[in-house]
Amino acid sequence: LVFKKTGPFQVSASISNGCSILRDSLSFNVFESPDSIYLGPDITLCKISTYTFNAGSGFKSYLWQDGSTDSTLTIYLPGTYHVTAEDYCGNKYRDTVIVTQSPDIPFDLGPDRSICIGDTITITAPAGFTNYNWSPDYKLNNRYSPTVSVSPIVDTTYLVIAEKSPGCLVVDSI
Repeated sequence: LVFKKTGPFQVSASISNGCSILRDSLSFNVFESPDSIYLGPDITLCKISTYTFNAGSGFKSYLWQDGSTDSTLTIYLPGTYHVTAEDYCGNKYRDTVIVTQSPDIPFDLGPDRSICIGDTITITAPAGFTNYNWSPDYKLNNRYSPTVSVSPIVDTTYLVIAEKSPGCLVVDSI
């Protein structure tokens, strides 16, 4: 039998022996079987970042270097990462990616500042980043902007996290 698409199938057969009809059937679940696995090129990971490797779909099982068995693996640190995937015919495929640490990305809010009660101060984070997120959301005019105005009435440390590229985060506080 040659199956041209994936999914569940049932094959039935019958034969007459002159006195009765003999019948039987078999059930199949046909999977598309990939013929390789590719996690992508070696990458450089920022100091505060995550990256998710995807080994693709269509395999019966996955085994990553850390013992996990999902088709994806989220990483946080440099290192050597590999996965072995087995298809439904028992063939095994493997790929390895080396993740290195990128140099630190400069991100500095400047020196700490003092204000008097009732005053407002403007803080501007460095340009060239996206997805700014300030905390705490205390006496802060816009927590998702590169420039914020704050007017705290108690000593407060403000922290901002921004993104240099997808998954590559920088952080500073003032």
